[in-house]
Formats: sequence, structure tokens, C-alpha cells
Amino acid sequence: MPLVKNALQKIKPSLAPGCGPGRELGALLKSLRCDQRGAILILFALMMPVLLGVIGMGVEVGFWFSKHRDLQSAADAAALAGGYEVYESRSSQTKTVADREAGNNGWSTTTGTSIINNSQYNGSYPTGAYTSNYSTDSNAVEVFLTQTVDRMFSGWFMGNDVTLNAVAVATLVGDDNVACVLALGAGNPAQALLASGSLSVTMSGCSAATNSTDPNAVFAKPGLSVDCIYSAGGGSGSPTTTQCSGIQSNQLTTEDPYEAAVTKPIASDFSACTTYAQPSPPADDGLSPDVYCGLTYTNNGHTLTLSSGTYYIDRGDLFIASGASIDATAGVTFVFGDSTGAGDCGGVTVQGASSIDITAPTSGNFSGLAFYRNSECDSGADITFSGSINSTIIGAIYNPSAGIVMSGSGTVGSTCLQVIGDTVTFTGNSTLGSSCGSAGTLTVSTGSKVSLVE
Repeated sequence: MPLVKNALQKIKPSLAPGCGPGRELGALLKSLRCDQRGAILILFALMMPVLLGVIGMGVEVGFWFSKHRDLQSAADAAALAGGYEVYESRSSQTKTVADREAGNNGWSTTTGTSIINNSQYNGSYPTGAYTSNYSTDSNAVEVFLTQTVDRMFSGWFMGNDVTLNAVAVATLVGDDNVACVLALGAGNPAQALLASGSLSVTMSGCSAATNSTDPNAVFAKPGLSVDCIYSAGGGSGSPTTTQCSGIQSNQLTTEDPYEAAVTKPIASDFSACTTYAQPSPPADDGLSPDVYCGLTYTNNGHTLTLSSGTYYIDRGDLFIASGASIDATAGVTFVFGDSTGAGDCGGVTVQGASSIDITAPTSGNFSGLAFYRNSECDSGADITFSGSINSTIIGAIYNPSAGIVMSGSGTVGSTCLQVIGDTVTFTGNSTLGSSCGSAGTLTVSTGSKVSLVE
């Protein structure tokens, strides 16, 4: 039995408690049964499927979280894109644009579905769609995206695919202030809104804005006092802003409410114009609504009184100078156009010791508009006030294709005055206000932005 004895001696150190060597084969078998060497390997082999399962599920769940994060990013982008469509009055394109932006951010129509909700777009929310706290907000866009993800390890014991969901809501947030001045800035010029020189311009209870994206779209001196200044681009200077901290750059563009609301005159509205002849010798005079080839009044110390209505001016200017004045407080709109359809519209010049007092009509197509030169007119004629006598204007000065300039030593303005032009320049004195009440003007809203809220 030497071999058995030698074997027992070799395995003795690893015997379990209570097990000892024997002198017979049975004792050897017993000692082998009690031997604990290799137990960890056996246990590891038994646990390997469990460990692999846990690792596999961890990797798969992490993958799901990654895909859900990507899906949420796509939903956020879609909601913002849809929100901008609503803000730009293109609600009918909300779903098209939102779906496209979601696709650009990884969402796929082949493995997912989308519900894009907006009360202006759908009229009502689809049954079963996610409804947020903003479901009654006409500016809010709700996006509900789904994405199907194939299973990996879990597919061994679960047959159906994984469906991920993501929700995002965007709407208008911010100040939503009323603007008295809007420089539309077509072509994104520098200094689309300019306030310089020796000026004193006060905007009471309202803001100024420009849609020019130029880095220097605004330049303003401290002589300009206004609630806020909003620029789609940038700005410089040190205006007095009572509600904001300086010029607010990189803002949303501000909608021109008159572009869509007013029916533009057609060429035939300006046909067969009449030439106005002022009295000689100079005297006070009266005038009725008609089509004029131009309107010049320079009778020093006298007043031209206009009856209420619309005064169409065909390819000519409204020119007031030499100490003359015009009384158009009965409810008057000056409309500039071109009977040939070429867009060669005239402009306005009020200069010298002259003035104009005008109140816009409160109803009709030109409600709230004192001066109207539409966007189809050329850029060759500004509306300029440089007189030394105060002028009172109640309503809107509208010149979207050219400039508006206020440079006189007198004061132009009222508690209800809107100035909307391609460019707006102040180098003189003006008082503007938003207390329009029943003046017939439309509200110019600015200072909002599209932002994610859910």
C-alpha cells in the first residue's frame, strides 16, 4: 500500500474538517469526497450564465437609455422647429417641419411614429395623444415620438421589440412687449434702427425692435428712452432702457401686423390723378379725398384742412414747407402708389417751420394708418419729418420698403404713434406711445422667444 499512503499524504493538507486518511481504498475515496480543491472553478462555471446574463442586460438597458436620449433630443428639436413655424404664422407647415427636424436628429419614420399637436394646426388634439399643460395654448407645439428598438440579449426570452417614447413641448415665452418702433431691415443692413445726434426721443410704455441680423443693427445714444430694444442681430450705444438691461441681441424677429391685415391698393386705384393747386394769393384752404398726382402745400402761415377719407397719391410726394400746416385730424390716410404698377411711389417731406396734425381713421382697410406706402413700392422715397414746429400724429407711419426719418428741432408724436419702416432714424425730437385704445391701430408684439417648456 505505499502508493495509497503516499497519495493520502499528498492530499492531507486540503482535506475538509472531519475527514482523515484511511488505510484502505474506502478511506481514500472518502478523502477524495471531502477534498475542496477546485470548488471555486465549479461554482464559477455554474454562475457564468447568470453573470453573462446580468452583463448582457446591463449593456442592453444602457443601449436603450442611449437611444431614448437620442429620441428625446429629436423630440426637442421637432418641438422647437414647430414652434417657430407657429410663430412665423405658418401653422399649416407645423407637422411637416417638425417631422423633418426630428428626422434630421436621428428619428426614423420606418421604425417610429409621431404626433405633432398644435391647436392652430389640428384644430383639436387626436384621441390618445399626449396632452400637456399647454394644450390650450395656441402657440404651443406638442411632439410625441415613438421609436422601435430591436432586442439583443433579452430577445432570447422575450419576443416583442422595445418601444421608446419621448415628449417635448415648445411655446412662446418672454416679455411679449408692445413695440412703437419696428425697423424691418430687409437685406439686414447695419444701423437699421439709428438714434444719434442731439436727440430727445421718448417712447412711453413701449419698446423698439429691428429684424436686421447685422451685428450692428442698432446704434442708439442716451437721448433715446425706451422700455426695451430688441435686435435680431446686435447693437451698440448706450440708450436709456427702463425695462431691460441695454440692447437685447439675437432676438426673434418681430412680425409686421399690417403686411397681412391690409389689402394692398392696386394700380387702378391711382388712375386719373388730379393736380392740386394751392390758393393764390395764399389763404386757408380745404381738400376732399381723391387721387392726386402729388400734394404740395407751402402757403406760409396758412392751413390746409382735409376732410376725412383716403387720399391716394400717384407717383408723387406729400410736401409741406415754408411755414405751412396741414390739419388732417378728421380721420385721414395718405396712400402712396403707382398707376403704372411699376412701384414708383412717392414719399413725405415735412420741413422748415411747417407741421402736420393727422389722426388716422379707426375703421376700414386703412384703420389706424396715417401714412401708408406698401411693401411693393420701391426703396427710393423716405417719409421724413424735419420741421421746427410740433406735429401730432395719431396712428401708424408705415413704409416697409424704405426709411422713416425724424430729424427736426420740433417734436413729432403723440401718445399713440407707431413707426414701421425698412429703416428708422431718429436725429431729432419725438414722443411715441402705445396708449392707442380705440385708435384703430394693430398691436406690434416683440420680445418673445420660442422655448422648450416640457
